[in-house]
Amino acid sequence: MIDFTQVLCPVDFSESSTRALAHAATLARWYEAQLTVLHVVPTFDPVQVRGEL
Repeated sequence: MIDFTQVLCPVDFSESSTRALAHAATLARWYEAQLTVLHVVPTFDPVQVRGEL
């Protein structure tokens, strides 16, 4: 049997990632594991951003 100690759940705030987070939380509780939620924000090139400062 696999014994999880950590669960990582990436999210993008979509409906499917919200459901995945619920499943990850259940899995983490079941195994008494640490749950880490990851959301990555893409970087942008400030040279390409147009507008007044």
